[in-house]
Amino acid sequence: MTSLHDVVVNLVLMREHAMDTIRLTRIRVDALGQELTHTTRVTNGHLTCEQLSAFETKMETLQAELLKAQQVQALASHFLDVVVRWPSSNLDMRTIRKEARQRLQARLEMDDEGEADECDPFPSDPETAMSGLMSLLTRMVVNPG
Repeated sequence: MTSLHDVVVNLVLMREHAMDTIRLTRIRVDALGQELTHTTRVTNGHLTCEQLSAFETKMETLQAELLKAQQVQALASHFLDVVVRWPSSNLDMRTIRKEARQRLQARLEMDDEGEADECDPFPSDPETAMSGLMSLLTRMVVNPG
C-alpha cells in the first residue's frame, strides 16, 4: 500500500519535473524564434510554404508540451497544498523535499550510467500520480486514523 508520504514525495517530484519542462520548453520556443528570424533574414523575408509549415508544426508541438507541463505543475501544487493542510497528514515538508532531491539525484545518476530503476515508484505520467493520490485520500476519509 502506498503511504501518504510516498504520494507527496511523488507529487514534489512531478511538480519539479514540470517546472523544469516549462523552463526547457520556453528556451526551445526562444530558440525557434531565433531560428525563424535568422531564416527570414537569409531568405530576405521570403519563406516557402514548407518552411512556414515546419515552423508552425514545431511551435504547435512546443505549445502543447508547455500547456501540459503547466497543467501538471498547477495540479501537483494544488494537491500538495491540500494534502499538507490535511489535519491528519502530519507531514514534514523539509523531510519530503530532502527525500525527493535524493531520489531525483539517484535517478540522474542511474540515467548517467544507463541503468533503469525498476523499484522507483515515481509515476511516469500525471494520471497515475493523481489516481494514486485520490485513492489514498479516499481511503483516509473512509478510514480516518
